[in-house]
Amino acid sequence: MISAPLLRAAAIASLGLVATAFTLPRPAAADTASTAAIAGAAAAIVGGLLYDSNRRPYYDRGGRRVYVSRPVEREYNRRHGGGGGGHGHGHGH
Repeated sequence: MISAPLLRAAAIASLGLVATAFTLPRPAAADTASTAAIAGAAAAIVGGLLYDSNRRPYYDRGGRRVYVSRPVEREYNRRHGGGGGGHGHGHGH
């Protein structure tokens, strides 16, 4: 027959295991909406960096860049006698 102290120790151990199972950390559940929002924001940042770094000509107007096509840049430079230099002219940046 099982002694009372041994039975009590087994009961306490099993309760401890059950309590531990409920307190263990679990991985967070995936949330589709927040994942899509993060992916969209990351894509917008990367897209903006690629768009700005592809050496398109632009003009500074009021502190912001106005991108133009190569033909517009050539026509502007032809009319203003510039090679693309100077402030406000088509920067090859």
